[in-house]
Amino acid sequence: MNAPWSQTASGGRFDILDPKPEQVRLSDIAAQLSKICRFGGACTDFYSVAQHSVEVAELMPRKWRAYGLLHDAHEMIVGDLTTPVKRAIHAVYHRRAPLDVLVDRIDAAIHAAFGLAYPLAPEIADAVKLADLTMLATERRDLMRPCDHAWLPLPAPRNWGVTPLDCGRAEQLFLIVARQTLKGAGA
Repeated sequence: MNAPWSQTASGGRFDILDPKPEQVRLSDIAAQLSKICRFGGACTDFYSVAQHSVEVAELMPRKWRAYGLLHDAHEMIVGDLTTPVKRAIHAVYHRRAPLDVLVDRIDAAIHAAFGLAYPLAPEIADAVKLADLTMLATERRDLMRPCDHAWLPLPAPRNWGVTPLDCGRAEQLFLIVARQTLKGAGA
């Protein structure tokens, strides 16, 4: 049996169980994330993971923006599973879910491709988590219909809103920010 792999936007091969840094292309990350909708498509307008990643990066301290930009880069392969789906997977397995193992392998290859440390230092991981949750609160406010059911506790949303971009603009913006934040890191 052949090991599972995924074709990338550029026509490359990404080995899912044994990803290698040389299989990672910035253009593939940007192209693929720009076509994946956040919230499983439940938002009021199409809003891509690529744009979300840029928004998270912009909330990060400048020296750590690359980590914010790439925090969901693994979703180019595994897709954007919503937090409730991830929690359901954990509940079924009662331990570290197999998806987490795949995500760790993919994240390790992506970070290595750009010369970034992985796993993240705790202070960087905490900063990424805060920026990600701040964007989640902002996206909930700006892109989701009102809901009577409680979400997980969230920080305050940022003061300015989110205006969703089409796929092409989100892809280009991701590449621009990547080239600014990943200078000297394989971009």
